[in-house]
This record gives sequence, C-alpha cells and structure tokens, in this order.
Amino acid sequence: MAQCQEGSAEEGQEHRLRAALRHLQAESGVLERLIYKHRNQHRGAAYFQYLLKVRRDMKLLLSANLAEVINAVFPVITCHKPANTILVPNRQGKRKPGANHSHYKRLLGVARLLSQMLLDVVSVHNKVTDLTDKKQAVKISIDKVQAFREYYPSSNDPNTILECVWVKDKFVLHEKTKASSQKTQDEGLKCTPDSSIKYETIGLM
Repeated sequence: MAQCQEGSAEEGQEHRLRAALRHLQAESGVLERLIYKHRNQHRGAAYFQYLLKVRRDMKLLLSANLAEVINAVFPVITCHKPANTILVPNRQGKRKPGANHSHYKRLLGVARLLSQMLLDVVSVHNKVTDLTDKKQAVKISIDKVQAFREYYPSSNDPNTILECVWVKDKFVLHEKTKASSQKTQDEGLKCTPDSSIKYETIGLM
C-alpha cells in the first residue's frame, strides 16, 4: 500500500514537472516578444538589463533539454531502471558537439540555474512594480511638434511585492501586498503652478 502511494506521488511530481516545462516554454516566447518590442525604448533601463539576463538564463535552461532529463530520471526513481544509468555521461554525436554530461549532472545544473533565475525574476518584478507606482511623463514627437503625456498610477489596485526566503534547502517565494501611492496624482496637481501658456487646437492635415 505504501509503495502504491509512493508511486502515485512520484507520478504527480512527474506530471507537475512536465506541465511546468510546457508553461515555461510558452512563457519563454512571451519574454522574447516583450524584449523585442521594447529593445529600443528601454535598452538602457536597469530592469531591461535584468530581463536580458533572465532571457539568457532561460535559453540555458531550455538548452539543457529538461524533458530528456525527466525521461531518464523518473524510471530510476520508480525502480524500473538501475540508478547508474543516470550517472553515465551521455554520448555526443558529431552533429552535437560539446561536453557530455550525465543526466544527474544536468539535473543538478538545472536546479542551480532555477535558483539563480528566481532571484533575477523577483528583482525584475519588484523594479517594474516600483516604476508602475510612480508618475511618469512620456515625450511624444510628431513632425517637430513635441508633447508630454503623463501617466498616473492607479489608486485602487494594490501592488504585489515578491520576496525570496531561503528555507532549509530551497528558496520559498513570498508575496506581499503593498498599497499603491494614492496621493501621487493629487500632489502632482497641487504642485503644478498656473501656466501662462495658451494652447491652440491645430487640425491634422
């Protein structure tokens, strides 16, 4: 009975890992589109540099071929194959040059990479959250005519701050809710002096 329960738990772990891998591949495509869309406008921003680092780690993670590692590791866990099969270095053909690491070493590398990615992703999320909670001004230029558009944070939606805490042998992700700065818009309006500039509406040709 215990073996049956243990087997069902291992099947659940394998199912969750495969589902997470599919989700990771989909999110990798979203990240690529996000970086491609904002590569020119936000190239010098600090959070964008973190995004580039996350993309680099994501490519390393996908290049480890985690699906192949899962296929090799779980038969050993369920005692269908001997444990030494995951310790033997993989054979590399002429079409796939490079280091021939075993599945065990690749699994260890994936675990280390995921822990590093978690810290970078948390840093990116918190930086973006901090930026969205501040008033921003964007300059718009059309045919030598410049205008500034101001964006104010929403005073209704609370922000989520992430924090990584090391517990025993792994990082645990904690989410904290932070109230948005509700006085930003009001303070901005109060501090704005009366302008003597007169605006005129110009019809577009």
